[in-house]
Amino acid sequence: MSSLQTYIDPVSTKQLLSTLCLAIDETKLVLSLNSIEQQINQANSSKLNTDRIDYLQKEKTVLTAKLNYIRDRAKFS
Repeated sequence: MSSLQTYIDPVSTKQLLSTLCLAIDETKLVLSLNSIEQQINQANSSKLNTDRIDYLQKEKTVLTAKLNYIRDRAKFS
């Protein structure tokens, strides 16, 4: 009876998990950005409070910065 031995390289496993985490974070941010963009479009079309639109624009800017940061990290990992 033969025994199958597997070797899992901890370095490549760590890199894979890190990349996967970055991909998940990127997906969450993209979904949030899409949601905010839809809210901005709805607010503009229904002429809602400009304070709300300003808030959504600021949130969009913050999320875009986070997305760029995560994408930069993914390039160097």
